[in-house]
Amino acid sequence: MSSQPNETDPRMPTMPLIKLSGRPRASALAAGLVYALALYASFETGAASTPFHTFIGIVAFCYAATRPGASARSIALCFSLATVPAFALLQTWLIHITAPGYVGVLFVMSGFLFVAMWLSVRVARRARSMFAACVSAGLLLAAAEFFRGRLFLSGYPWYTLSQPLLDIPGVPTLASLIGMHGVHTLACVVGGSMSWLLLSGSASTTGRSAGGWRGITGGQWVLAGLALAAMGVGVAARATRTELRDIGPGEGFAISVVQTNVPQSNKQSSAPEERVRQLRDALDATRFAAEGARMGLGADTALIVWPETMFPGAALNAEAVAALGGSGVPYFQLAEGMRDALVETQASLNIPMLIGAMALSSARIVEDEEPGYVRLRHDGAFNSVFLVNEGRVHEERYDKLHLTPFGEVMPLISRWDWLERQLLAFGAPGMSFDLEAGTNPHRFEVDGVRIATPICFEATMPHVCRRLAFEKGERRADILINATNDGWFGDSVSGRTVHFLLARWRAAELATPVVRAANTGISGFIDERGRVYFRGVRGVLQPSNRPTSVLGFAQAEVILHARIVPGTRTTLYARTGDVVGWGTLFAGVALAAWGVWPRKNGRPDRDDAGSGANPGAATNA
Repeated sequence: MSSQPNETDPRMPTMPLIKLSGRPRASALAAGLVYALALYASFETGAASTPFHTFIGIVAFCYAATRPGASARSIALCFSLATVPAFALLQTWLIHITAPGYVGVLFVMSGFLFVAMWLSVRVARRARSMFAACVSAGLLLAAAEFFRGRLFLSGYPWYTLSQPLLDIPGVPTLASLIGMHGVHTLACVVGGSMSWLLLSGSASTTGRSAGGWRGITGGQWVLAGLALAAMGVGVAARATRTELRDIGPGEGFAISVVQTNVPQSNKQSSAPEERVRQLRDALDATRFAAEGARMGLGADTALIVWPETMFPGAALNAEAVAALGGSGVPYFQLAEGMRDALVETQASLNIPMLIGAMALSSARIVEDEEPGYVRLRHDGAFNSVFLVNEGRVHEERYDKLHLTPFGEVMPLISRWDWLERQLLAFGAPGMSFDLEAGTNPHRFEVDGVRIATPICFEATMPHVCRRLAFEKGERRADILINATNDGWFGDSVSGRTVHFLLARWRAAELATPVVRAANTGISGFIDERGRVYFRGVRGVLQPSNRPTSVLGFAQAEVILHARIVPGTRTTLYARTGDVVGWGTLFAGVALAAWGVWPRKNGRPDRDDAGSGANPGAATNA
């Protein structure tokens, strides 16, 4: 009698598209490497990146989560360790700032994947079907990423797999409905479903057949799924397509951006002569910007923007400048002369300017402990944006609301000054965290256009930009101008591109154009659908449907001009915020509780630590 199986025997399970290996730890390690490669290719410019790397990574995660035959802990450890190289390569810019902090960030990011994977394996082994196991794994991954990006130590929403999806037709519309975190949840659910299709026909983690309708193979499921996905993308593209045209003369709000290129090391430790030179160069570039705007835009620009903290004086608010000017100390008296030079330039051009600078409350010069030296003291320092118009610095300013975690403040730790000083001395010598967070989401008004100015890291936080652009579901700002200092990234490509990409998400979520003014780049203009202005018309940028690299604007002195059409729509996300993200987190918590809660009969979960051939011999993870 032949030992070959009868291909027509309906009792035989269909073969899976991906054959399950008998080495679960090796499979988890391989899946982690696939996830890492997908992540790296998605964010590192120069790699063969496509938005569909998102789904490759999510499928790899769900595949590892449904592996039988090893403990949940060992599978999670193998998977998360394999992802460390990708996080390490993408964030090398942190090393020159704080090497211990760099290690800490790698531990946190791979650690969240460890927890998500461990919980996913636990839940998968209690699930009643492979489909439930895969989709639950996707939900737990999305919940972990939302917690990391929104809540953990005030949030770090960088390097999640779904972020490159913004260039897929229809995704900007989804962003306006459910936000970036909601799109990530949807991508994880779709990726979980795709992993179920790929594994269809194999034995599930519960020992039941995972196949769908009898007679339909896993490959046929995949083909059907891809056909439906292609149809959905086509419908979304048609529904969201808008005809682009050049913005003609006289249309839109004319903005010029002065991008400086001052290395961060120079900004932190410049001598007085160097600070004077920086100001002179910035003022020369501002005059050139005014002339270039007349040539390119056909009229005077309506606004000129400088990057974050680009004013090299110690402060720009009137109270602090007066105190420093009257101190009798030449080094601190520079602030008064610099303020006067800025104001005179603005008055001569007669163009409003938004300037990134420091603000100090109750500034004063006191004697240092060391004889012959003095020190600047204050009751509060703020990272601010000022409006300079009509030959004066307006007192109303925007103070940064959300300080950059571990860049400007240590979450939780900053409550204890002594502990903060010790950790800074160990992890980032020479740095000091003395900034205060602002309390008022101030908006500026220039020629009837309302402008909100998220500073640096704030543009990566959806809820912060939503608060600035909208209040109780009503529009309060027509344009977002992101003043930032990307000199911290050094020579890093991925740091700058991700920072720019996250600003594009804010534009799509809030249907509000975003202007970036970045020291060392990348400066640029983004329309209300997240599209980048790049095609030059007489030197003026215009929006384009085609995704394009903006790296040509990195690490260079650049002046950019564009006409921006202010936002008018109110999106669903602007009204509801991260409802989907919070719902995902609550669903993830419920799944996690179900996955770790002891069974009533005290028996361990199937395959928790032992071989799938003998579930009864398993031990708890």
